[in-house]
Amino acid sequence: MPRSSRSSSGGKDNSKEEEAPQKNLLSENSRTIVQDSFLSADLKRRLPKLLHVLQTDDTIECDSPEWPGLAAVAERLPQLFQHNDKQVRLLATACSLEILCLYAPNVPWEDEVLLEFFRQLLRQLGNLSHTLNAEQPNYAIYLHMLSQLAVVKVGAVLTDHAMERSGALEVLVEFLHTLLHSIRHKHSSAVMDLAQEAIGVCLDEYHQASLSVPVVLLDELLLAVGQGPTTQITELHPETKLPQSVAVPNPTHRIAAALLQAQVHLQMPVSQLINGLLTNDTLALEQSSISKDSEAETVHLYKIIYHLYTVVPQCLTTVLGTLAQDLSSDDTPQRQAVTYWWGKLLLLQTQQRQSFLSLWLPRAKDVHAPIREIVVKACVPLLLQSAAHEDHKEIEHVLQEVVMSDPAKSVRLLAIHELCDAEYNQAGTVSSKLLQAVASRIPSKDAAERKDALTGLAQIYAKHGALQENLPSGLEIMPGRKRKRSSRDPEDDEDDEEGSYDWIPRKLLEACHFSDKLDSSLRSRLYQIMDDVLVGKQRRPAIALVWMMQHLDESALQNWLSLLKGRFEVQRLLSKYLQLRSQAKRDEGADAVTFQALQGAAALLPTPKSEQFLEKLHKAKDQHMFRILAGICDPNHARSARKRAMEDLVARTKSSLGDDVADWMKQVVRRVAMGNSVNETILEDCVVLAQEMWEEEHLITCSKILECIHHIVGVFPSLGGKKFETLCDIYHECRAESEKNHPANTMATLLSETIARMAESGMVTLNDADAIESQLSKVCTSSHSPLQARHATSTLISLFHKERPEMFSKLLRTLTGRLGSKSVKLTCALAALSVLEEKIPSVDPTRSNKAYEFVLNSVIIGDDESSNSAVIKGERDDEEDSENEDRPVSRKRGQHATPDSVKHTLEDESVSESCRRLVAAMEFLTAYVRSNRAQQAQKVVELLLQLLRDNGCPWSSRDQADCRSRQDRAALRKCAGIQLLRLCEGRVGVERNLTPAQWHVLSQVFLDEEMSVRSAVILELAAFLRGEGVYGKSAPPLRFVALLVLCVDDHFDRGSGNGNAANVGSKNIATIKHAATQCIAQLRKTCEATYRQCQAAGDAAERKYENVYKMMLMPEYIVPYAIHILVHRSETSRGQSDDGARRVLIKRLKNLFEPLILSLGDSADNISFLMQMMNVLGKQFSPIDASPVGQQTEKKSQLLRAKLKNVCSEARETLLSFVKKDLHLATYPGTVQIPSKLFTRRSPTTIVSRPPPPEFSPQTTPGGRTVGSRRSVHFSPDVRPTSGRRAPLSTVQSETPSEGFALSPIAHSKSPSPLASSGKKQNISASGGKSASSLTVASRRSPRLGTSISPASEKTLGATPPSNLRGATIQSTQESTPSTNEVSPSQTSFVVEEMVGRRKDDNTEESMTAETQSTDVSLPALRENSRKRLRTSSEVEPSHEKVAKVDEENHPVRRNSRRNVRA
Repeated sequence: MPRSSRSSSGGKDNSKEEEAPQKNLLSENSRTIVQDSFLSADLKRRLPKLLHVLQTDDTIECDSPEWPGLAAVAERLPQLFQHNDKQVRLLATACSLEILCLYAPNVPWEDEVLLEFFRQLLRQLGNLSHTLNAEQPNYAIYLHMLSQLAVVKVGAVLTDHAMERSGALEVLVEFLHTLLHSIRHKHSSAVMDLAQEAIGVCLDEYHQASLSVPVVLLDELLLAVGQGPTTQITELHPETKLPQSVAVPNPTHRIAAALLQAQVHLQMPVSQLINGLLTNDTLALEQSSISKDSEAETVHLYKIIYHLYTVVPQCLTTVLGTLAQDLSSDDTPQRQAVTYWWGKLLLLQTQQRQSFLSLWLPRAKDVHAPIREIVVKACVPLLLQSAAHEDHKEIEHVLQEVVMSDPAKSVRLLAIHELCDAEYNQAGTVSSKLLQAVASRIPSKDAAERKDALTGLAQIYAKHGALQENLPSGLEIMPGRKRKRSSRDPEDDEDDEEGSYDWIPRKLLEACHFSDKLDSSLRSRLYQIMDDVLVGKQRRPAIALVWMMQHLDESALQNWLSLLKGRFEVQRLLSKYLQLRSQAKRDEGADAVTFQALQGAAALLPTPKSEQFLEKLHKAKDQHMFRILAGICDPNHARSARKRAMEDLVARTKSSLGDDVADWMKQVVRRVAMGNSVNETILEDCVVLAQEMWEEEHLITCSKILECIHHIVGVFPSLGGKKFETLCDIYHECRAESEKNHPANTMATLLSETIARMAESGMVTLNDADAIESQLSKVCTSSHSPLQARHATSTLISLFHKERPEMFSKLLRTLTGRLGSKSVKLTCALAALSVLEEKIPSVDPTRSNKAYEFVLNSVIIGDDESSNSAVIKGERDDEEDSENEDRPVSRKRGQHATPDSVKHTLEDESVSESCRRLVAAMEFLTAYVRSNRAQQAQKVVELLLQLLRDNGCPWSSRDQADCRSRQDRAALRKCAGIQLLRLCEGRVGVERNLTPAQWHVLSQVFLDEEMSVRSAVILELAAFLRGEGVYGKSAPPLRFVALLVLCVDDHFDRGSGNGNAANVGSKNIATIKHAATQCIAQLRKTCEATYRQCQAAGDAAERKYENVYKMMLMPEYIVPYAIHILVHRSETSRGQSDDGARRVLIKRLKNLFEPLILSLGDSADNISFLMQMMNVLGKQFSPIDASPVGQQTEKKSQLLRAKLKNVCSEARETLLSFVKKDLHLATYPGTVQIPSKLFTRRSPTTIVSRPPPPEFSPQTTPGGRTVGSRRSVHFSPDVRPTSGRRAPLSTVQSETPSEGFALSPIAHSKSPSPLASSGKKQNISASGGKSASSLTVASRRSPRLGTSISPASEKTLGATPPSNLRGATIQSTQESTPSTNEVSPSQTSFVVEEMVGRRKDDNTEESMTAETQSTDVSLPALRENSRKRLRTSSEVEPSHEKVAKVDEENHPVRRNSRRNVRA
């Protein structure tokens, strides 16, 4: 190449003659330098001079006589490429490059020397990777070398040799690799342009020579493109000076992409190469280093295709078709890789998006789970881009199916995470359909799935859905916060609450169905979400709480309240434990009781990993830890107490008790402490908000806030006591406006109940008690709302009963004076009197009795000429002002409307005034009877049963004319059913006189055709079984537990197979089943505790247990009562084909047996007992007709026997469906007893003497109270017996932790208890009334049975207590001591007392006939096993050996115990 082609313009400037002498002088000096002898020594100093001359002297020409030493220098320089000094090597390479530029296009060296020069050149250019700017040494040399390659096009020389020699091609490949990978992002753009131009020169040579570019060169370009536009480097953080990964532009990708865009002739070879690799072409695979099979490759073929598509998509026209075939490849790794990169191609907003998507979306159903995960990860970003595309619905449908039905847990979890994260980061990215699909995973069987879905939705609601602004005045009509519609189709929001997030809390609260036993971590997370996420994150939590609650439906509201009730119950039980703990210091024997109280509280908390947790906590010496715990057990604690508990309490627990106990304690604090959603501060803020809304006349908004307050106070009555008078002020203002404004009347009723609940807590602040008393007394006597009158009376009693008892006599006189009214005031007076009778029945017994007679004869029966009515009217208060005069009620109500199941009957305007008056009268009569007036019960019960028999038709013709509508009759039936259940509570004493016929009449209301009626009585029965509300903790009679059998729904509403009963919904059915399960569990504990006490008392007590108490307490004995109900139902078939009736019968039987069997878990061993009972009933007994005497016929008896046989057959089949193990079919070796008042034996059998049953006929004490001889079980402590003998008798403590119910004593007798009498003096007949014997049938002895009872049977039936249970002592004195009706739910063991007051007539309660299996092992074996255990029991602590001072010689039970031990 001529020198002029590479020199600057200064070499051509010869116009100035004065510069010529200088040039000549320079040339002469250059000739001296450009000599081989110049490089003989001191190379580091002379080579820079040579390089300077070669770069600057434009007169140097090759093969010129003026430059004779140039050729020698060219020969000398390659010899320096291997010099030890790297600077020499660099300068020699730079000089060689300059000489090559002089000789170009010729080459001054042989081919090998030329290749060695290029190798050395590339080594030097590789140093550009760490030489980034001119401040670094040698940067100018590298830059000049690179510019020479680009400008002089030296690379063309190498390319020409590469076309002919393979060795040169390898150097050319290295040439491309070095230039591509030596450039860094910190280099200037000029450096990158020079590198691109230098490589382009080489590639152009192939195009000019019409040769195909070698595959190895294409590989270098494709690998560079496949690295992507960015790369990760590690840098030091400018502030922290710590290494961090940073994404920076990738110059390698930039240079290669620019070359492919500029070199159009390369696109076809690239396309052919990629197609060959995709189709596994042999030649392409041999020549290329790119592989699609090796996942370890840094740059994968599919990654190259993706990045190449972003650069030159036109070269992949044929490649994409080939690639699409690999989406359905049989090679899983290949299919997985193609699916991943195809999904990334979809994100490039291509014109072929729709066709790409149709090929790729089916991979969402791939058999390989990781492939489905890839599709999910790509689909979520596609949602944000698909707003303007038609494929949005397709993507949404795929994600919805994945979330709801993908078989792999990991895929579903990934979809939940991706969707929740996308919506959380940008509102509107995910449609509500997809969010609801996520919400559908909350009831999932997988714990992680439930927890993630719950947490994700809660975070979304807290950020985008919760109301954070000021409360709007039109809260009732203001829609939810709108979501952004960036990726939404407006048509998709039709069923989406207009795109709001208000439905999320309802879904979250569905997690309440998971108990601690099922998933304690989920329940703890739910508490955390409700406390700290949904409401607690907002600026004013009270506003957010009201906003959330107004969007809760009834089910969600009950779930939310259940969380609060659970917290309140744990607070109460822990407070009781801490109180007992403080008392235990003064009483050494109370430690076991205190620990049992802790166990009772722990039952409502996350299950500890071991029992040692509680023991460690109980024995802890750190008293400050318990003081902190006591602080959060008070609902009125401050926020700082919760924070202190989360920090200090957990830290102290960790330091003293270990990490495991500390983790459990952290969950306990989260459950117990009042969170940021409901606490004293928030409730007081709600009261302030309500007052503000009332003053601004925003009544609807005020009503919403008051509803929120009402629900919170219903759980935590003590919260907001400081704002009690504020609520009273709002209440009286609402009453003043109620005549003109209906919403104000509703608010007044709601407020009256709220105030009454707050007053019951006894923690309200009264600054003006006289004004409160005056206002509430006026409400009691002059209100036109029965509920307000009731609540006002309750409030007065709670506030002033102890301080001002005299005011209630006046109140009673005033109320009874209004009983003669014929208007709504009579209903209000009855409602107020009901409360007085319930809470303070002893105010004025004479006046109460007159009121009872008046209500019974005048209001109920309709005898207006009653003398009592005249007496009541004559005592009316004459000081009534004008505002208390009767006001006509003008309203319109439709006839035969569906009864309202939400409103209380007394406030339901759809029913007539006569109906409301009768309901109030029935409630008053019930309250009167329950207040220790059992002698009046029979007439009230008969009246209520008559109402049920007449299908809700009132007693008097006057009321019959007014109560003709459907809703009136339904309201009366509902009230009658509820009041009958309340009268039949054990402590009232009415149930023992209820005949089977009356019991059957009561059972009819559980199959009522109105949903409101049936739902109400089912929920009332659930409260009865759990001992909640007005019911005490006494054990419910077994025949009322048997009513569970009627609490099922049919497939069709009011289906004939279910007695035309209305369906009440799965929630109510689940409630009664849960209540029955709890009741059965408590009955089992009571039964076993009773046996332990009877065992400790002696042989007579054991016989008493076996023949009497077991049939009263063992839950399996509800089955005969249930069978008797089913047999008498008209819809029960006698074996004929009736699919509907049979279907319902099976559901009823399953509803009966499931709580009995499943409550025992996998070790349920009562199936055999139940099957024997069904076998005995079906084959040997006939049901006694419960119809009136005149309606009993032989034909009906035959029909009942046929039904019994069919029911028992279906029951056996149902029981067999529960059999999972051989243990379930173990033969029960005890007795099967059948109530003789319900069934009679068909044929005579061998008569075996059995003790007669106890009598239940009532007796009247001198105080006028009806009593009976029925045995009563209540609580006593669990005391360890002394070693080698029966448990000593001692006086027991009154407070002990619970495991079961208490049977409240019906009366107290001064006769000795049979449990305290001698075994010889206590004969069998002494346990009954008259010596009427019951039948016991000796059956065949099973050859499989030995002489002992299986441990499983002992566990289930209470025949023998487990060996690990402590012995029990009973309270035994010459005179029975009264026991309390109310029993603490933390009591566990029991005292059995026998009341010996008996009637002389033959009216006994339900005697038992028995069917005995292996009678020789039932009772003697029990006694023998018990004695062996007592003889081998370990020594007890001295504190347990302390007994009461009792006369050892004269006490019959102690004498009997010593005799038994000696025997």
